[in-house]
Amino acid sequence: MHPADGALLVADGALYPADGALLFADGAVYFADGALLVVDGAVYFVDGALLVVDGAVHPADGALLFADGAVYFADGALLFADGAVYFADGALLFADGAVYPADGALLFADGAVYFADGALLVVDGAQTLEFPMSIWNCEPVTARACGEVR
Repeated sequence: MHPADGALLVADGALYPADGALLFADGAVYFADGALLVVDGAVYFVDGALLVVDGAVHPADGALLFADGAVYFADGALLFADGAVYFADGALLFADGAVYPADGALLFADGAVYFADGALLVVDGAQTLEFPMSIWNCEPVTARACGEVR
């Protein structure tokens, strides 16, 4: 589900707001700056430090592995057990090839692009779209000239 405000609600109950945060069905919150707040109250920061409920800070070298198979990296990236990757800048790469950039657009492997304002661009047979490009200044027939489509 992709509401008009740019958020994305997926079947497992996770909510991906357009501001780059992730709200998980279990109550965990992953912020756009890379910090991760988990249900037990611990906060994982972009630099890999772990702040627990008692206020103690524990540095973490490398990645943190969660019981559900998710991996949180010190650079703020989050790898899910299904192969999806959430990057520190707010971008999300799904295992099926769909991309959810930090600006709220949705790019699907079949060439369809849904923008945060609800606009839709369908590029038949496209494998990749190279950005940056601006389709807002282009007529559909000239979109190829405004952004390279392969």
